[in-house]
Amino acid sequence: MKNIFIIFLYLTCISTSIAQIDTSKFTNEILSSANYLVGTPYEVTKDGIISSINIIGNSTGTKVKMAIYSDLENTPDELIAVSEVNKLGKGLTSVAIEPIELDAGNYWIMAVYETTGKHLLGNTTNVNSDVFYTALNFDNELPINAQHFENYQGHAFPFFLDFKPEKTETSLTLYPNPTVDFVKVDYHKEKYEVHIFDLNGVEIKVIHSENKTLEVDLRGFKKGHYLFKIENQKAQYVIKN
Repeated sequence: MKNIFIIFLYLTCISTSIAQIDTSKFTNEILSSANYLVGTPYEVTKDGIISSINIIGNSTGTKVKMAIYSDLENTPDELIAVSEVNKLGKGLTSVAIEPIELDAGNYWIMAVYETTGKHLLGNTTNVNSDVFYTALNFDNELPINAQHFENYQGHAFPFFLDFKPEKTETSLTLYPNPTVDFVKVDYHKEKYEVHIFDLNGVEIKVIHSENKTLEVDLRGFKKGHYLFKIENQKAQYVIKN
């Protein structure tokens, strides 16, 4: 079984990145501890396709993994995207991502570093800025759910997204949900793969479909929550009763 990597992000330096925040406010060096996943909120103002995540770094040479979480009542919730391991560059570094559709709303961009150091320039002017974090060994997989994360206030990190304000014509429906035996998948393509993960992020089944409608047999699954992922669609939970 392989562990989950919902979306892959690749670190590249792109000088033409367009900042979606006022980078002039990020002037203070912030000490970041190793083996902690930490991040701040980010607002997507329009439905669109995310094409990159941007970071203002100090070129300390540390390795970093990035993630995007959904938001639930102003706290991080479910894991949406995970990066590969990359080195943090100097100044504005753009991390290109495999395109993913996001609805307008609030999200959380988070990072975990391999070493402790002043890896970023941050904003410390707003004492009410929310930060959420959790202890996480750098080599471990990122949590699927963030509701156990702790928080403090006073820092804003220079993480932001680039996106195109448009959406492709796609549709994905899973039903019935909850279910006791079968779940049907309705998708806009005829050929696709359904990846099913448990709550520990372990991929437990891959199904190849040749039709827009697919019936998945869950009778051999234990009761619980399972994550269904198809291409660049936002992952969806299915509850097996």
